[in-house]
Amino acid sequence: MKKRYALTTSICIALLVFSSVAAVQATLVHDHSTRLTITRSEPGTLIRSDAQLSFRFSNAQILLGTPNKLQFDIQLKCDMPLTYLRDNQIFFNYNTQAFGTSIASSGKVTLEKIGILADDPGNPFNPLYNIATFGDNTNSRFFVATETNYPDYAGGQGICIGGVCFQVNREVPLTWVDYLCVSIDVLDGDDLAGIAFEQTLMNGGQYYTAPSSADPVQYFSPNLYDNDLLAQTLGGNIYLDVSVFLEGPFDGSQMTTMLNSGGYLWTFQPYNAYPWYYPGQEAVSVIPSPQVVDWVLVELRQTLGGAATATGETRIARQAGFLLSSGEVVSIDGSNPLGFAVTITEDLYVVIIHRNHLAVMSAVPLSETGGTYAYDFSTDAGQAYGAFLGHKQLVPGVWGMTGADGNRDGQIDNSDKNDVWVYQSGSSGYKAGDFSMDGQVNNVDKIAVWMKCVGRSSQVPA
Repeated sequence: MKKRYALTTSICIALLVFSSVAAVQATLVHDHSTRLTITRSEPGTLIRSDAQLSFRFSNAQILLGTPNKLQFDIQLKCDMPLTYLRDNQIFFNYNTQAFGTSIASSGKVTLEKIGILADDPGNPFNPLYNIATFGDNTNSRFFVATETNYPDYAGGQGICIGGVCFQVNREVPLTWVDYLCVSIDVLDGDDLAGIAFEQTLMNGGQYYTAPSSADPVQYFSPNLYDNDLLAQTLGGNIYLDVSVFLEGPFDGSQMTTMLNSGGYLWTFQPYNAYPWYYPGQEAVSVIPSPQVVDWVLVELRQTLGGAATATGETRIARQAGFLLSSGEVVSIDGSNPLGFAVTITEDLYVVIIHRNHLAVMSAVPLSETGGTYAYDFSTDAGQAYGAFLGHKQLVPGVWGMTGADGNRDGQIDNSDKNDVWVYQSGSSGYKAGDFSMDGQVNNVDKIAVWMKCVGRSSQVPA
């Protein structure tokens, strides 16, 4: 495979934040009922921030299709609390031999708000942030601008309705948080992506003032950059040969496919909502095989520190696929293994996520043969991180993922029954309360699954 760069890559990000240095701009008073009193900021005040922002790329992968797409996330974090996201501009150059020129005007790039930018349906002031504009800065440079919808509310201010207060500007956390998901059509898979942060442009002396706000920010500390995508391959893949069982549909030897045969399975992946916010576009026109049980979300993590250090921050890729009745996890074509365009430089761990079962992670690194990494969760208690606590024995000698996590919080408790199962009981379809996964929410789900699992929790490192 030939690999070449078309140009020197640079990205410029100018981020408008409100920091703890500007605490005088918003007075937050909490009483014992958690009601919030706010005062609005005075416009025209220069807010000088000692906060240091860090940026990185994450979850770069090739989405196979016509054409293939390079998909990656942009993440950020801050080293000081009480720093709030405001308006943001990103510019990045790219390898035109890999992607072509003017990718925005030619319709080759798509964007999705994730993480800190994502919509919150429970907030009546949603959406809090918008992708204001994006396009071609030059024929080899792309830009995107995001903005708050509430520029007059500085920092931690909120809006209260009937004694209930809602945050309208989000705090940039001290740990990595998703910001934008970017997908670009691949023109030539023999090339490298050639995308990287440019530190000389994203320096600590810049500031940005939104047209809708008189409040600027000036950095005193330089930004930090964790990685780049200069050498990201666009054609090669590693493959995953993984097997796992779900407790709910397990019948003693394999899993039933009643959601499939009943016509309840969605034709698009269901993990784009809380708590996963996975933005992948995996979808099919029809379910490709009668052996499909359900969708699962597969996550790759790599670390040299052992399984306990394989936290969410070590994640390098995610992809949704199908789980077959035999326990095999396959791509959306219904038969081939999942492929990931990633480079493995450390020990690789795999996490399997299901929408109403407790997630599991491999207890040891996956073994590789000829570019395929294999793992079978079902053969022993020790195959899942946490052993007996990490998953449960379904029949003698067969282990599987614990069912009845209806509210997706990683715990099996009364809220799964009272807030999900009770609410959905008597209904049919693709339901979180259908713990047995037969298409019906009824007493079978409560007695045969929930009652046997209450008190258990996921052991996957957060």
